[in-house]
Amino acid sequence: MITVKNLSLSHGGQTIFDEASFSLTSNARCGLVGPNGTGKTTLLRILAKLDKPDSGTFHQDAQQRIAYLPQHITFDSAQTALEEINSENHFEETSVYARNKKILAGLGFSETLMHAPVHALSTGWKMRLLLAKLLAQDADLYLFDEPTNHLDLPTREWFVSFLRNAPFGFVIVSHDKHVLNALCSTIIEIDQTKTKTYQGNYDRYRAQKVIDQEQQLKAYEQQQKERAKKVATIDRFKAKANKARMAQSMLKKLDAEEMLEAPTQQNAEIHLTFSALPNAPRIILDAQHIEHTFGDNTLFKNVKFTIERGDKLAIFAPNGIGKTTLIKILTDELKLQQGTFNWRDGVRYAVFHQEQTDSMNPKKTIWETVNSTSNKPEKYVHALLGALLFSDDTVDKPLGVLSGGEKVRVKLAQMLMKDANVLILDEPTNHLDIFAQESLLQVLKNYPGTILFVSHDYDFLNGLATKTLELSQTGSILYQGNYESYKSQKALSNHTATESTNTVAPTRIDNKQKSTVKEIRTVDPVMAESSKKLEQAIEKKEREHATLVKKLESTEFHDQHFATLCEKIKQAEQEIRTLTKEWEELIQ
Repeated sequence: MITVKNLSLSHGGQTIFDEASFSLTSNARCGLVGPNGTGKTTLLRILAKLDKPDSGTFHQDAQQRIAYLPQHITFDSAQTALEEINSENHFEETSVYARNKKILAGLGFSETLMHAPVHALSTGWKMRLLLAKLLAQDADLYLFDEPTNHLDLPTREWFVSFLRNAPFGFVIVSHDKHVLNALCSTIIEIDQTKTKTYQGNYDRYRAQKVIDQEQQLKAYEQQQKERAKKVATIDRFKAKANKARMAQSMLKKLDAEEMLEAPTQQNAEIHLTFSALPNAPRIILDAQHIEHTFGDNTLFKNVKFTIERGDKLAIFAPNGIGKTTLIKILTDELKLQQGTFNWRDGVRYAVFHQEQTDSMNPKKTIWETVNSTSNKPEKYVHALLGALLFSDDTVDKPLGVLSGGEKVRVKLAQMLMKDANVLILDEPTNHLDIFAQESLLQVLKNYPGTILFVSHDYDFLNGLATKTLELSQTGSILYQGNYESYKSQKALSNHTATESTNTVAPTRIDNKQKSTVKEIRTVDPVMAESSKKLEQAIEKKEREHATLVKKLESTEFHDQHFATLCEKIKQAEQEIRTLTKEWEELIQ
């Protein structure tokens, strides 16, 4: 059990918590939510006893073991990934080692990566290893600070499944609604330096939050009306000598009243009209047979696709296949090794990479940084910053005091200020809180140009993508629709392939049967003629079946003819079976 009472903390003149209170049971499944910069990471660090509040009490059961996964890491080691996770257990036990290996596999580690030295792993894989080490500690309560940031969608699903069945409790900071809905039965919200506990998952919290805000706004407006009436009465009484003392008494009472605050509108509707974009051609990009290798490792090959004007194309693949590499090839940041690609005349693209935030000037303000990107009118700059949740009273904040999510929003604003008719986005939602993600999604859905993007956020993929490019080591397949549509088409494709593999081949006439028919034909000419016609019909249908199968092998799944061919093949197989049955009955 953890109990926090009247916790207060200030930093750099800014109040982060003001008498925040809440409690957590040992088996809590709690989501910690709030906009970027409200102190979610700070609160986790206090619970992990890495930071101290200015005042307030924090009580934890003496025997309770707490494990903490930070958002950012510095992690280096000469040991292999498998040795690192096994080092968390101070005794040798085959079952524990097997479990540790299973945890690594669930987080996407291949046998090769399990035996690779930690210092050779990328930041994303190091984060996964740290998460694996944490899960192997057998703590009672886990504190996760954005644990899914470096996980692809299949691995996120594994992580969600693992935590669903875990015996321990956890507090998780996540900007993925899908994760919070799947895992959490309690939500603690940080809002205006206070905390409030809601029962239920994220969607239930949002629904209750709307009701709370409506009630808070009604109470605030009612108080304002009553105060206005009282002020008017006080002013009227002040003008009369015989009521001056009464006016003074009323004023003291009014000053002593606790003032209600107006609710924060975190999901206000966005009104942003993009300035005119340069005219773009109908075909934006044509890529053919792109291949890329690192040493002996082939990331992908035979990648081919076309982007048309207005497409919102998502690149989807597990981590390690090379989504970012493909984007860097297409933007000439990496050399093309094999294949071709051609941006058509008239295309002007702008690129967002996650690491770009590292090069920002910490002394410049938000307004200075964004406004200097182009010479667009100040009204447009204000509208754009407002759409990305920067209010007029925050645009003068220096970049050095911004959270990671706020810096991402600044960089996105800079990109949207450019006169580009194509946007290329590599993980734009990383480090953005849910409200910022929703705002960005709304802005990009209204963007009149073309978008090529990579994202592992379930809702963002579903909300933005109109096409999905599946990238693999052996090639690429272009699907129509968003992520849900892609999953449905993929499942249908796999089902069709399995069905095709398991289909019993149409019955063919064997040599013994032909011998029997030959004997019958010598004594029954009528039967002979009928059986001959049936055999010819069967052979004709078999030729048609073989032709259709050959066509299907060269037809991509997204092609409009794919489903038609599957249906024709099934129909041909059924007709062959029917004709063969007729033939067998005839000769018996």
